[in-house]
Amino acid sequence: MNSMEQGLAEQLTARVLDLVSADTTEMADAVLEVDAAFYTDESQWRAECEFMARVPAVAAPTAMLREPNQYVARTVNNNRRILVTRDEDGRAHVFLNACRHRGAVIVADGEGCQSRFSCPYHNWTYASNGELKGIPFQQGFEGMDKSTHGLLELPSEEKYGFIWYTLDPAAGIDVDEWFGDFATELAQWNYADFEYITHRHYEVPANWKNALEAFTEFYHFQFVHADSIVGQGTISNVTGFDAFGYHSRMLSALVSIRELKDNPQPFFGSQHLGVIYNVFTNLIIANSPIGLEFLHFMPGAAPDKGMLFYLGMANTRIEDNATRQGYESLFENMQKVVSEDLEVITACTNGLQNGLPGIVIGRNEPGTQHFIKSIQAASQ
Repeated sequence: MNSMEQGLAEQLTARVLDLVSADTTEMADAVLEVDAAFYTDESQWRAECEFMARVPAVAAPTAMLREPNQYVARTVNNNRRILVTRDEDGRAHVFLNACRHRGAVIVADGEGCQSRFSCPYHNWTYASNGELKGIPFQQGFEGMDKSTHGLLELPSEEKYGFIWYTLDPAAGIDVDEWFGDFATELAQWNYADFEYITHRHYEVPANWKNALEAFTEFYHFQFVHADSIVGQGTISNVTGFDAFGYHSRMLSALVSIRELKDNPQPFFGSQHLGVIYNVFTNLIIANSPIGLEFLHFMPGAAPDKGMLFYLGMANTRIEDNATRQGYESLFENMQKVVSEDLEVITACTNGLQNGLPGIVIGRNEPGTQHFIKSIQAASQ
């Protein structure tokens, strides 16, 4: 089973236990006022899209593409389409999901395993490494160099259990430079050894930042999730927070942490914590004692439209159907929690569009404040 490094987990558990015992939370220095334009202004939205195209983002977890010729096709930022593959030699690639002939989408969003991809328009065919392999009536393209008309490959790196890429082909990619010290946080979990269980794509009628912000604080749990597995299993409004440049780590207190108040036994790792990473710019990795939820929030075609790519993964390899079915049931319940958030998030965007001049982020929402300030700095 893969988890946080033992010494760090016990240190963080002790820190959160102190907060629970004192009935308080870690807090930002001051209340943050945010103008409505941060969520509604089209120039702000465009600046965010341009910035996100130049920095590493997750295309897919390694666990979704373990075998040669497996693929994942996704809609990402601003309705761009990508195709993630593992070629016959085991190397991961990220391509624009567009035929080099006339630009048609080659494969519908989803996952599968195949060594060839044929465009539905004129049947141009590509290998899993992106090479153009077949052109019907090739005489019509005499003089064209097939070797330069493979799928357009985007810069990518496979590291820390994920396949990272940049949407801007000219931007290049250096994952370690982008993460700095935060890379150590990701590396310790051995995400490449997690087991992929399920995924779902959501169209969200809300600004993508409104959506992501719901996963940067635990203040709302007792109100929005009172009847769900998350609300009943987590102590509301208790947050441990650490910044790593633009990235951050948030710690939630599971109700079981109360058992440690008078217990001198070791903490046994992170079993009493939720460890949530905000992987800048738009990814939440929510680690629990049994696995993770991967929530990739993306801007849609306008400031009031967003998307969410949701993944559930177990933190151990699964060998039997009964265990897999148990995880499938768990993540089905967790998606109900996500739906509770999305309903409230949509209402927030509606309020901001209806003339509300701005909003207030409390001192008890340090993760939300840090995310907003990071977006403001990065999109200047």
